[in-house]
Amino acid sequence: MAVKRVREKARRARAKSAMQWAEERRHHPAHRREIEAILAEIDLRQDFIALREAAGLTQAGLAKLIGVTQSVIARFETVPARNLELKTLVKLATALGARLKITVEKDASAKRRRAGAIA
Repeated sequence: MAVKRVREKARRARAKSAMQWAEERRHHPAHRREIEAILAEIDLRQDFIALREAAGLTQAGLAKLIGVTQSVIARFETVPARNLELKTLVKLATALGARLKITVEKDASAKRRRAGAIA
């Protein structure tokens, strides 16, 4: 009977999408920051892809507009960004007829963590 429960639990786990997995862990304090950062990065890439497609541009066309190779655009759209420069994001947004908006927000959970560390 226990084996059957384990198999069923494993089947349900496999049936979850990556977004479901992330959403479940997003509310857990130990995972929140990492998951939110990953989701924000995915949102950013998806926004740029949608803008590029709405403008009727291929990756190569967009690359030509901002003076990079098509592989740079492909990597940006598919691989988690490492050390992506602000000026590159501005170039991308400008080429796509968009503007870049950056916000800094207070992390409410950071205050709770600091208070717990002091106590």
